[in-house]
Amino acid sequence: MAIDDVLGNDAAAVSGRRALLRGALAGAGGLGALLAGGWLSRLGPTAFADTASDVEMLQTAASIENLVIAAYSQVATLPPATTGASIPLVATFVTITRQQHGDHRDALNSALRALGGQPQSQPDKALLDQLVEPALGKIGGPGDVFNLAIELESAAAATCVKFATQVSDRRSAALLASIAPVEAQHVAVLRATGALVAAGATQSIAIPPDIATLPATAGSAAFPDAFLKTDQARPAGEGAVATSSRSTSGAAATS
Repeated sequence: MAIDDVLGNDAAAVSGRRALLRGALAGAGGLGALLAGGWLSRLGPTAFADTASDVEMLQTAASIENLVIAAYSQVATLPPATTGASIPLVATFVTITRQQHGDHRDALNSALRALGGQPQSQPDKALLDQLVEPALGKIGGPGDVFNLAIELESAAAATCVKFATQVSDRRSAALLASIAPVEAQHVAVLRATGALVAAGATQSIAIPPDIATLPATAGSAAFPDAFLKTDQARPAGEGAVATSSRSTSGAAATS
């Protein structure tokens, strides 16, 4: 069953829920871009940019976005009662989040083209084999779906944070820094929602929530750490397009 089938045909209601969630999720991205603009403006020109390395990192970041989109799409084919999509706000969140990952992928591929690199249309193969395929085969309820999504979104956030400090191209660094907080926001929403489902408080998964019915875990589950950890960041070349580095290096050598 597709996600749109879960949401139903009430376009006005879907549009309203999307607007509410989009406002909440987009705020973190705007803050990230603002902060990135502040410190990145002090780095100076990128005359000595390591283009080949930057291309690999952008391709890997794009490959993770492709994988997240594919994973959400696959989960959407499962019964709503199994995935949690029977809860209207969860279905809306997944729809909006998948769209945002598509926006991230497109922006990363645009940055790749600007650097003369090849856009990435494939998912991160290592992460697919190590995490996604085994997890999809074991899904038995909403908790399994939330845990998989949290792992994927955490990897995306950590990878963007790490790469933002390593790329030499300022525009690429700013892009990565603007994507990272949105991925972290996804993680926070998933953690909070998963805690409510685990506590049997699905009636509180609403905007606005019924504060009186929220369990104690609702206030701490979303943000267990004071700082975003980067231990789940993926290696720079993991999702690189096989021919991009050689092509970029060859072009540089002949220019």
